Amino acid sequence: MKFYCRTDHFKNRTGFTIKNDALNNVYKVKGSFFHGLKLLTFKDWSDEEMYRVKKTFAFGLKSTYVLTGASRQDVQAYLIRNLANKGLLVTFPSGEVYQVLTDGSTVEFKKDDDIVASLKAIEGDPDRLYEIQLREDRKPLLNLACMISAKQILLGKRKRLE
Repeated sequence: MKFYCRTDHFKNRTGFTIKNDALNNVYKVKGSFFHGLKLLTFKDWSDEEMYRVKKTFAFGLKSTYVLTGASRQDVQAYLIRNLANKGLLVTFPSGEVYQVLTDGSTVEFKKDDDIVASLKAIEGDPDRLYEIQLREDRKPLLNLACMISAKQILLGKRKRLE
């Protein structure tokens, strides 16, 4: 399953859209961690909220982001950023953990050397795009929300280091 969004949209303070493989708008993302904001909201195209990611804990070298469902009560995932080892993990209440690997233009979620999701920059027409590839057998919409959140967190970290 593939989705696309423009690379410059990640730096937009108010939000951006996510397109399907036919390049039709399918999801909206409101907010941005890139500008120091602490909340991202994922909505379908009919404006129905699907997921919400909120920065909940920052102490010393560790920050925690909580991804909840539309009811805001059911925790779907945690994104934990550790500055000490420069790592980012995605953990789920079931105990499953994804390691987040990045080289700047590519982000991958790995579990036991198996790539679950990936985001990479590609040349598109007319703009540069991020191509997000998700496995259909691994909760693709939840992983899409986690991937967008992870990229936002990594962009925010890079901005602070510059």
